[in-house]
Amino acid sequence: MPKPPTVASGNGASFLAYEVHVTNFAAQTMTLKRVDVAAASGNDERRVLLTLADSALLRSLTRPGTQPPLAERAKLAGGVRAVEWLWVPVDRQAPPVSVQTRVILEQGTGDSARTQELDGPAVPVAAEAQPIGRDAFYAHLQPGSLRVKRGDKVRTGQVVGLVGNSGNSTEPHLHFHLSDGNSPLGSEGIPYIHGSFELVGRCTRFGSGCERSAPAPLQRELPMANMLVRFPQ
Repeated sequence: MPKPPTVASGNGASFLAYEVHVTNFAAQTMTLKRVDVAAASGNDERRVLLTLADSALLRSLTRPGTQPPLAERAKLAGGVRAVEWLWVPVDRQAPPVSVQTRVILEQGTGDSARTQELDGPAVPVAAEAQPIGRDAFYAHLQPGSLRVKRGDKVRTGQVVGLVGNSGNSTEPHLHFHLSDGNSPLGSEGIPYIHGSFELVGRCTRFGSGCERSAPAPLQRELPMANMLVRFPQ
């Protein structure tokens, strides 16, 4: 687990956002069958918060450097790594103090199949509010449009640059995220929240099946996938 779970909120719910890296150090192929996340301390100890298996497991699984068909994604040959993206629902007012992640693996097939359960360590849960000092990353701006320089102190609403189509981009847009370092590829992303914004519609998938709706104000949330939002001035 490269980064402790962090409480984030969006779409009217709260969750722990983090990832688990599963690497097969054996020579034989292993198949990832299930991932369980449980509370690891307090009165909720060993209460299962999330179980991922079958298609839900496969849809949240990725393989660095390659992307096999969905049905083959959980098969890890020797030396292969898989990354499981986890969004664990929690109570925003009383999230677990720490969590433990269990992975269930299968070796072999049919009558010779053998199952192994591996528990990760108990990991403390990070608070929702992020301390000052994180790095904010803005990508695909118009070249030459930056209106600030290193060391400037900025304020809410100030224009820092113009939306563009630079870099690895198919159309003008803004890519924004927070991370724990100043290297876009050498740091870990961190969930964040906006003070307020409006939900004005949803899409069934990226860029298609979009429908508008009456504006609904949201506060202290993270915009979720396929939401249409706006930020009133």
